[in-house]
Amino acid sequence: MRATIKLKLGLTFGVLVALLLAVVGVASTRLGALNQATTDVIHGPAQRLELAQTIETKLSFVIRQEKNLAMSNDDEQMRKFDADLMKARGELQQLIAKGVSGATEQGRPLWSQLEAKFDEFVPVNDQVRSLGLANKNVEAAALSMGKSRDLAQAMSQAVAQLVTLSKQQMDTAERETDVVYANANTALYIVSGVALLIAVGAAWWISRTVSNGLRQVGSAVTAVAEGDLNQRLQVSSNDEIKDLVETVNGMVDRLRGVISDATLASTNVSSGSQELSSSAEQVSQGATEQAAAAEQASASMEEMAANIKQNADNAAQTEKIARQSAKDAETSGVAVDRAVGAMRTIAEKIGIVQEIARQTDLLALNAAVEAARAGEHGRGFAVVASEVRKLAERSQGAAAEISSVSSETVKAAAEAGEMLGRLVPDIRRTAELVSEISAACREQDIGASQINEAIQQLDQVTQQNAGASEQISATSEELAAQAEELQASIAYFRVDQQQRARSAPIAARRPAPKPAASPARRHKPNSVADQQARVSGFALDLTQGGADEQDAAFGHAA
Repeated sequence: MRATIKLKLGLTFGVLVALLLAVVGVASTRLGALNQATTDVIHGPAQRLELAQTIETKLSFVIRQEKNLAMSNDDEQMRKFDADLMKARGELQQLIAKGVSGATEQGRPLWSQLEAKFDEFVPVNDQVRSLGLANKNVEAAALSMGKSRDLAQAMSQAVAQLVTLSKQQMDTAERETDVVYANANTALYIVSGVALLIAVGAAWWISRTVSNGLRQVGSAVTAVAEGDLNQRLQVSSNDEIKDLVETVNGMVDRLRGVISDATLASTNVSSGSQELSSSAEQVSQGATEQAAAAEQASASMEEMAANIKQNADNAAQTEKIARQSAKDAETSGVAVDRAVGAMRTIAEKIGIVQEIARQTDLLALNAAVEAARAGEHGRGFAVVASEVRKLAERSQGAAAEISSVSSETVKAAAEAGEMLGRLVPDIRRTAELVSEISAACREQDIGASQINEAIQQLDQVTQQNAGASEQISATSEELAAQAEELQASIAYFRVDQQQRARSAPIAARRPAPKPAASPARRHKPNSVADQQARVSGFALDLTQGGADEQDAAFGHAA
């Protein structure tokens, strides 16, 4: 059976109630004895003392009336004195009889003596009465002052002895009553003292048990409030305090588990967010590079598509021209003459071009001077002006060369007429080849358009991925910061090392290593695939057999 506080209080108050009932019982018993002793005193010595004093008073009244009757000469007064005397003597006789009947062992001889003297007094008193009523006052007075007086004194002495005896009995009863009172007080003091000791001891025991338990609980709760979760309470009692202590221990254990789990979770979140941030940065960097490469490839593809389309148009026109040239080759002689005239005209136009180039050179020189005056702000313009000047010089030189060449062309035009006849079969064959080139260019145009659309879509997706990666990186960094704040908040609570070991963070997963690049497949030397493998981006070869002057010119133009 558990010794709960309720049971302890119940037992304590039960014992106190029992002791209180015992005190009440003892007090009632002792008060009853005291009451009985008081009653005995009242109905015993006190009553007998009162009776003796009353007898003494009545005896004095009888003797006085006897004296009055013996000395009175008035008949009416004598009759009155006699009536009062007889009445008082009758009452005195009743009182003496009452005293004799209620006499104790010690007082019975005195009461018997009083009764005997009263019996002797009655005849003498009757004689005094008779003499007084007969107006024999002298004889009556002599008898009253003689024998009647002696008997009255004897009765008075007996009454005095009875009064003394009654007072002695009252003193004895008073002493006995004092003893009863003292015993009652002693018993009450003893029982009350025992009850007080039990009450104080029980109160001290219960209060000590409760206060010690509550003090430990208060200290533990204060320590927990200060962040110390290494509290463990122990009490030896088996009551509600133990239940409270076990509840507090369970609360601390659960709180310690929650804090440990929160610490583990925050550590894992921080580690995972850092890993996610690192991965997101890598993805963002890769996506940015891919977006740049895709954008560059898209621009290159747009230029390539434009060049392919232009080549296709040129090939189509060349095809038409070649076919037309095949038809007009026979009449080219006349055209040669016209060409000679045209060459001369060209020579004149070349002169104009030379003049334009010279003026352009002067303008470029002026622009360079103005750019030099502008300082840092004109540096770029100075570079452009320098390039324009170089271009003008080259144009002027080229125009001069063209002028000399055109002169020679006029001479060679005649020879060209002769050669035209031999070129007709070649021109027809060229027309057929140009037709095939035109068809291939159209197919390349369609394929380039599709590739361009795919690259643009890839560019959009890559840019979206880059934006998403940056957002993920920012979110993961914010999550890592919040996890660190959570760890700082949780660090307010202190747990033991064993609990920390159980809540050790999970090792962060490292990102999977990138797969090793497979060795590049060796291609046929100078093939298109081999050229594309040697450069980054796209390599375009207009003809088979490796790079040539046309490829170099196309690359320079791109």
